[in-house]
Amino acid sequence: MEETTTPMKAGLKYGLYLGLAMSAFMLISHYAGLQDYTSTDITEGMFLTVITWIILFALIFLGIKYYKDKNEGHLTLGEGMVTSLFIGLVSGIISLIFTYVFFTFIAPEVLQTIGETAMADATSDLDNNPDVSSEDAEAGKEMVSNVMNFVMSPIFMAGTTFVTRIFTSVIFGLIGSLILKSD
Repeated sequence: MEETTTPMKAGLKYGLYLGLAMSAFMLISHYAGLQDYTSTDITEGMFLTVITWIILFALIFLGIKYYKDKNEGHLTLGEGMVTSLFIGLVSGIISLIFTYVFFTFIAPEVLQTIGETAMADATSDLDNNPDVSSEDAEAGKEMVSNVMNFVMSPIFMAGTTFVTRIFTSVIFGLIGSLILKSD
């Protein structure tokens, strides 16, 4: 008889793989210069986004498949979803910690660059709008600056990474579970 596993065990194993893979990918893309932190054009980062989605989907799919293979080919939609949720939780915790360390100690200048670029983009309309007084423009800039300081903090970025990982694990887990389910 073949050894069986639980969604939690499969999720822990593949969540660890996914968390480490995404952390390594972030380091590689940063040090290889693949990230352009000064661009606000969403299409420029599309290549890295697609690669990220491929890694996410592949490891979530493989985690669900691992669970199915270890349970005599049996997989319900619910078991697949629970497995993917555990994968998302574990990888999300790893990525949360890594993201905080990355933006705090490894490359803190990245958040400053992103913040300055976003701030310049957000406030350019205030400077170029004849209907906005200089006092209102300054008040608007101050408000945008306060929001940017919060959003561009390592803690916020790490939290966003965690929430996004849970969300993507549910979506990709649903797709993978529908493909692999046996009932």
